[in-house]
Amino acid sequence: MEKLLGSSEPPLRSAPGSGACCVTALIEGKEIIISNLGDCRAVLCRNGVAEALTRDHRAEREDERKRIEDKGGYVELHKGGWRVHGVLTVSRSIGDAHLKDWVPAEPDTKTLSLTPDMEYLVLTSDGIWDQVGNQEAIDLIMQSCLREKSMQKTINNWMTSEDENGNENDGPPAKARRVSTVNQTKRSMKIYCPNQENMSGLKMKQHSNALMSACRELGNLAVSRGNSDDITVMIIDLNHFKS
Repeated sequence: MEKLLGSSEPPLRSAPGSGACCVTALIEGKEIIISNLGDCRAVLCRNGVAEALTRDHRAEREDERKRIEDKGGYVELHKGGWRVHGVLTVSRSIGDAHLKDWVPAEPDTKTLSLTPDMEYLVLTSDGIWDQVGNQEAIDLIMQSCLREKSMQKTINNWMTSEDENGNENDGPPAKARRVSTVNQTKRSMKIYCPNQENMSGLKMKQHSNALMSACRELGNLAVSRGNSDDITVMIIDLNHFKS
């Protein structure tokens, strides 16, 4: 702290405070507007291939370091990573008032046209991306959705099948009923699905189960690899915006 407050270094504001990062998506008509600030990230699934739509605002970025230095600040290696004034790993944020001269709350924004090859949009905090790769996350989501579709198909087949006496079965076998019940309990998790009011009850149930399962699996994977930060995950199915 003496170095930060010394006369040869840019002065810090008096009251250090906490900060936050964010990533947002606005889908309007056939346009997707993405903004990011800090190290949250938006990743697009395009025909099963991950495409990062944002670039993390981190202190090790050459352009961010130059911007900070041009304003009289500095970036140094501290505790295994590059940090603004030896303190903050992100180079832009909301809050962090004591560093605001060098760590602005200015997002990057881009606009994309919604195209048929776009499948899912993933918005998460750095708690995921510090441990899970972009393509790895997309692969996990695709697998989760395929499993849900397969399970629902199995259940639907049992629901409509007839026994040898010509009577319809009461429902799927016990194992399938148990799995279905477990999936339904996941509805208590908050899933961000901007167009859910336009979906039928059964379709919404299948959609939510698959997305909730993917959110849970992504979080569990990051935690199993050592993440100790809070995790926020949003998965948007873009197929429902193409009609």
